[in-house]
Amino acid sequence: MVAHKQLSGDPRFGDLHVGQIADSFGLPEHAGEILHAAFEHLHGLGVDLVTANQSHPGWVAGYADNGFVVLKDRRLFCASPELEALLQPFEQTRRSLFLTNLMCHGPHALSEIPMTTTEATSERTPKSASDVAVRLTKLSRERSWNVYTDIAWPEALSGERYCMAPELMSIWGTEHWDTLTEEQRVRLSLYECANFFSLTLQGERPLVAGLSDRLYSKRVTADATEYLHHFLDEENKHMVMFGMFLNRYVGKVYPEKKVALDRTYAKGEEEVMFFCKALVVEELGDYYNMQMMGDQRIEPIVRELNDLHHRDESRHIAFGRLHLRELSERWLAEWPRRVRVRVQTWLARST
Repeated sequence: MVAHKQLSGDPRFGDLHVGQIADSFGLPEHAGEILHAAFEHLHGLGVDLVTANQSHPGWVAGYADNGFVVLKDRRLFCASPELEALLQPFEQTRRSLFLTNLMCHGPHALSEIPMTTTEATSERTPKSASDVAVRLTKLSRERSWNVYTDIAWPEALSGERYCMAPELMSIWGTEHWDTLTEEQRVRLSLYECANFFSLTLQGERPLVAGLSDRLYSKRVTADATEYLHHFLDEENKHMVMFGMFLNRYVGKVYPEKKVALDRTYAKGEEEVMFFCKALVVEELGDYYNMQMMGDQRIEPIVRELNDLHHRDESRHIAFGRLHLRELSERWLAEWPRRVRVRVQTWLARST
């Protein structure tokens, strides 16, 4: 839902024609496309400025990916003791809330602003992974960053803040958690973070190898190949970034523990399974990223790495989901039942 109004002598906006994205409906991973459609609609109405208020970190990242300037900590969410009790674990729940202007007093002069609803229609949302890749390539170029110069690494972690949100740690909610002191919990969070970063790094290694193998092949289009170059570049930067954190503050990258067995594949099966594995790694990592990148209890450098990772991964997931859907539509109907069951069983065990 968007709003717009030509103002005159307004104390904040003067004589600007102001647009506002007042509310939206969709999954956080689709935020970029939804907000792009809303912005294009308002742009077509001739607005001078588009504003929004949003609490959810996934949607905030979607605004940033569309070129919005994000002003952090401009709004507070305050809960009564009774509401806080209902929302336990409160810190984790608070970071997942989707709050906009329509949740409180409404957008600026709401009663006087014409309201319209816009959808990410087929004209604005490309249908194929190849078409989406063109826009993702543009965004990757605009959002490019340097892993060696853009991160200010502290000499040491403070030792007073968590590196993993307590609610995401393996022993949270168990009797073992209750036996630890706060200092021990903070220390444990560093090693749980190290496990998460190592798992992500080790999962991205075969992803990089597989993506490289698909460049300039008949398995992807020319537009998809162009985007896969950025996909590869970003995944490589993620491995460098996580490796630098782990070597600086933990002293090592945790090794990968798996045994690869030779097997034969039905036609198209290996391709489908590759992108299934890619999405398992990326969706899992992105969930943790979104939970921690705005958590003020966590070390600033850890928040920053989660935020950097999420911004790139949101584009990777958008492409991967569409491409996997197209692969599934292409191959699943041709497979005999035994192959479909085999893939379904493998995927269930993998997740």
